[in-house]
Amino acid sequence: MTQTTMALLVFGTLCAGALVMFMMERRAVAKRKANGTFVDISDIMFFGSEAVAKNEAQKKAD
Repeated sequence: MTQTTMALLVFGTLCAGALVMFMMERRAVAKRKANGTFVDISDIMFFGSEAVAKNEAQKKAD
């Protein structure tokens, strides 16, 4: 096998692995949304954990 073929195989394998992991994460997010335990990561990044706790408490009150 040439180096080009090896590089294409390795790159293809990495891409396929990333796609599989992405699909698994999408399924996990869908399950968390269905169970009501979904936390938006942007809330944590921009507003901190206090905003997430406040949002969760508000959801439980509704």
